[in-house]
Amino acid sequence: MNCWPGRSPWPPCPPCPPAPEPRRNQQPPDPPPTRPVGLAGTLYARTASGLVAVDLATGRQIREYGEAVPDAGWKRLHQLKDGRLRVLDLPSGQVRRETPVSGAQVKAVSRS
Repeated sequence: MNCWPGRSPWPPCPPCPPAPEPRRNQQPPDPPPTRPVGLAGTLYARTASGLVAVDLATGRQIREYGEAVPDAGWKRLHQLKDGRLRVLDLPSGQVRRETPVSGAQVKAVSRS
C-alpha cells in the first residue's frame, strides 16, 4: 500500500558503482614460509625431562642436560646428580668441576 499517491514510500537508492575490472598479469602473492627464515643459534628450554638445547636452524634437539640450572650469565650449568654437584660448560655439556654434596636438587645459582 502506498501512503503517498504518485510517489514511492522511500527515495530510490543511488545506483551501485560498477565492479572493478580484474587485474591482468598480476602474480599471486608468495606463500608464507613454512618455518622462519634466517634463524640461527641455540634455544634452551625446560621440558618434562629437564633442560634441553635445540638448534634453531633445524629445530632438532641437540643436547639434554637433565635437571641443570644455568648461572646468571648462561656460561655454565649446575647439576646435582648422584650426590655430586657438577659444573657443566655451555654449550658443550662437558663437566668442568665436580664436588660431592648432600642435597636433593639445585634451585638457584648465585655469584657469591
